[in-house]
Amino acid sequence: MAHQYPGFTYTVGWAAMNRAYVEIMDEDTKLKDRMLLMERVTKLEEKSKTSRLLDFDSTDGKLTLGSLGGGMLLTGTLALAGWSRRKKNQK
Repeated sequence: MAHQYPGFTYTVGWAAMNRAYVEIMDEDTKLKDRMLLMERVTKLEEKSKTSRLLDFDSTDGKLTLGSLGGGMLLTGTLALAGWSRRKKNQK
């Protein structure tokens, strides 16, 4: 601390300390943002590794459990209709 005027005390290093503080906090913010980004990437990579066949929330046009069930229902209905017609034709 340097005494510049009688009765007043000033610190010589405030500018350097403030600059260092700002640089440290900027790097802290960058690290936090990078950490959040890495968490998001990890979640996306885990999601891409899981099976999309049983993905209930998928809306990207891939095969899902709902479309699989709809296809089975349609196939069953057509099979039942064909079985019913064949049974009528045999009588």
